[in-house]
Amino acid sequence: MTQSMVLVKGLIMDRNTGNKVATFRMIPVNKECPYIEAVFDPKGKALGIVGQFKKNTYSMVPKLDADGNIEYKKDKKLKEGEIPIKQERRLEESWNEYELLTLDEIAAFVNMFAINHKEFDYAAFFKKEDEEAEDSKTAASTEGKEAVPFTATVTKNEAPTLVN
Repeated sequence: MTQSMVLVKGLIMDRNTGNKVATFRMIPVNKECPYIEAVFDPKGKALGIVGQFKKNTYSMVPKLDADGNIEYKKDKKLKEGEIPIKQERRLEESWNEYELLTLDEIAAFVNMFAINHKEFDYAAFFKKEDEEAEDSKTAASTEGKEAVPFTATVTKNEAPTLVN
């Protein structure tokens, strides 16, 4: 008897303004969807995905005294970057997390799992920050200057040469 994997389109996209930055996220619409949430980071151009299954991982957590208060280190001379509280390593249950780092992988994931990928213009979020940054650079570099036309010539195995 053979089993086959079934692709479940179970995420729906919507607009999100997390951290005051326009972005999109994907949320499940049925129980068969293998993901809980996916959020696009427009600054890092990455898609963070939270899977449905949990795993056990070790984490450093603050050490508590008998009353439930955080214990502080007694040494007053802390090294740079050192945390002033006592910590202990604990086994915790956490969600599986994935990250897609290229725009091609993100687009493929969205097309594969999003129900409304044809109606929702997610590609606008890929370009948005690049265009804004380019426009602001152009405005800053040409402020108070007259535009000078130029052309670039490139030959094989050589650096581009600008010609005014």
